[in-house]
Amino acid sequence: MAADDNKRFCTLNESDFQKLIESRDAANTKRATTHAVKTFRAYLNEKRKSIDFEDFSTEELDNELSRFYVEARKENGELYKKSTLLALRHGISRHMQACSGIDIINDKAFTKSKTSFLAASKELKREGKGGIDHYPPIDSDDLKKMYLYFDLDNNVKLQEKVFVDIVLYFGRRGRENIHLLKLSDFSAKRDGEGNLYIYMDKDELTKNHQDDPNSAEGRMYQLIDDPMCPVRSFMKYKRLLNPDCNRLFQRPSRGSTKWYDNVPLGHNSIAGMMPNISERAGLSIRYTNHSLRATAVHILDADGKFSSRHIMSVTGHKSENSLKTYTGYTDPKIKRKMSETISSNLRRDQETCETASSTTVHTESPLLDMTMMEFEPLTDAQFNSLIADMDFDSNMCAQDENVQISRGSNSQNVGNQVLPVNKRSAPLMAHANTCNTLNIQTNNQHLAQYPQQSLLMPQLHNCSNITINYNFK
Repeated sequence: MAADDNKRFCTLNESDFQKLIESRDAANTKRATTHAVKTFRAYLNEKRKSIDFEDFSTEELDNELSRFYVEARKENGELYKKSTLLALRHGISRHMQACSGIDIINDKAFTKSKTSFLAASKELKREGKGGIDHYPPIDSDDLKKMYLYFDLDNNVKLQEKVFVDIVLYFGRRGRENIHLLKLSDFSAKRDGEGNLYIYMDKDELTKNHQDDPNSAEGRMYQLIDDPMCPVRSFMKYKRLLNPDCNRLFQRPSRGSTKWYDNVPLGHNSIAGMMPNISERAGLSIRYTNHSLRATAVHILDADGKFSSRHIMSVTGHKSENSLKTYTGYTDPKIKRKMSETISSNLRRDQETCETASSTTVHTESPLLDMTMMEFEPLTDAQFNSLIADMDFDSNMCAQDENVQISRGSNSQNVGNQVLPVNKRSAPLMAHANTCNTLNIQTNNQHLAQYPQQSLLMPQLHNCSNITINYNFK
């Protein structure tokens, strides 16, 4: 892209112009589009159809897409995940818009394929293919173990710590542009209170910020008197870098007086940084670089002091919906606490049932000081109501026993009358007396063998302050 020495504006040839137009999309977007087109062509070829779907009529393309969404499979014959099917659809849509300006997603002419896609998505959800495997944040115990593993006197471990600090404090994606970072991209500065911090002194092109002025605004502050201070590590790392290489991440030297060689770390070496740290530090699982970004968001969100917009200013997220991918994570320790709480309540309920079943039904009533109590006599109506409300147990009444019930000195013989189980006895006429005493006389010697506290008693309803005497012949 060169300009004439005597002219203000440059002139691009067609090749350079097309290359500039094509560069508007991120590399990952291009790969996703290419994969989607390649997959759709493979499908059409297997179905013995023309693979040049760009030449299809709108109706024909709608029909083929409607079948493709429900019949698409991986090379091994397994179902795609819902998210993958969505990516295929958007990839084909981008390709068609670039070729002929056709929008297969929003155009009303593609109603049939839209319905088919929604049906296929629901079926994948039903088959367990609807979930998305998000990058897990690093467990708090693994974080402690990882920082204990770092060694500022070791060139490899020092570089690994600087990498982890930069991704954590600036909320970066684990691989995006990391291998292109230069030492000049970072600067040190003091805030109004004199606190030293490191910040990025460059606006870079990222996945979320390709045509807008917004960029991440994270800061990495100094921790005074902390041997693992991120600023101290960064400054030491900066001094030990090879001056002949302008990249921030350089290949660690082996057997040389220099700590780092004049060779930048490649994209794949950067990509394997966290997996290697996980293995060397003995972490519980194999983490990826992106887990660091998820960890940063999770820590800030769990603290509860920072709003979503503040977190987004550090991580560079464009919307709160995309941030929810990380904030919806539940820490394993909280999940274990929830499980233990349920188990604890279940055991408590079981122990309560066992205690209740082993408790003696008959308990001895505490002795009362009868001299301190005053009694009022029952009227005839009250006594008759008492008798009417009594239920006798079958152990108290048998056909061959003589039961006599009386109040005070006045009584009425029930004779050989059988008192049915759970049915009220017939009312007995009696005169008022000066004490509320119910006398039960029986010749059932079996009852006499009962301990006093276990002796079966009539059930009295709507009564109180009644004394019951048993007289055995």
